[in-house]
Amino acid sequence: MNRDLFIRELAIELFASACSASALRHDHLVEPLDIAPHHHDNEIQFDLVRGCRGKVFTSGRWLRFDSDIALVAYPGETHGYTLEPTDATAAVYNIKVEPNTPLGSLNAVPLPRLAQHPSAGLFETAASLSVSINPYIALENTSILGILSLLIAWPDGGPSSVRRGLGDEIHPVVERAVTTIEENLHDPLGLDDIARAAGISSRQLARLFEQAMGMTPHRYSTTRRLDRAKTVLLSNQLSIGEIADLLGFSGHATFTRWFAQHTGMTPSGFRSNPKVF
Repeated sequence: MNRDLFIRELAIELFASACSASALRHDHLVEPLDIAPHHHDNEIQFDLVRGCRGKVFTSGRWLRFDSDIALVAYPGETHGYTLEPTDATAAVYNIKVEPNTPLGSLNAVPLPRLAQHPSAGLFETAASLSVSINPYIALENTSILGILSLLIAWPDGGPSSVRRGLGDEIHPVVERAVTTIEENLHDPLGLDDIARAAGISSRQLARLFEQAMGMTPHRYSTTRRLDRAKTVLLSNQLSIGEIADLLGFSGHATFTRWFAQHTGMTPSGFRSNPKVF
């Protein structure tokens, strides 16, 4: 599928209200931000990173960067990043689109997974689609033209100096382990169960996983469960009790204690004054 056909099919999906879209914005970033590598089964994710340096996980490996970048993660592709603000413009803009019908074959990668130096206008468009402070917003039809403007202006070129890799491609066993963890965030598995699903011994998995992801499987599972909790909290669509149930906790109080232990604030406190995605 080429670029123009991809954008046209996505436009049809959006205007037909057959897919959902949301926007996240984190501007005035002053502290490092870590989003553990993960994937979405059905969503296409677009990220714009400004005023930061760090590393990004894309195409199965970590890459260093030290300039503004634009990222695309297609359904099923593992992605994530570690950001360190470098100036007062530091910001991250995130747009997710979830079509209800397949958009043809995406094997051709109609938009590059990673590109350097996106235009200032692209950041302005992304900012107009999202809300600061309370950074989650479900996009209505009035924002569809903004999404299409973002896609049409998305850079064509691939990475240049960003090609500097940090290691080999991620091991298939680690990919299977990541998928297993993602599918069981509501009922986290132990190392033995994850290793069994990945077809490898617990000791081998622990070594390979930490080498590829920079953290243990247990820490990764906790980090991703927190990411899920924060995203759902920011949507303001479910009560704290409903979120606790969605994430597999026994009740409101148990979820609140767990969330406070890992973030230093209660779920309701985070919802009213979010610090990170």
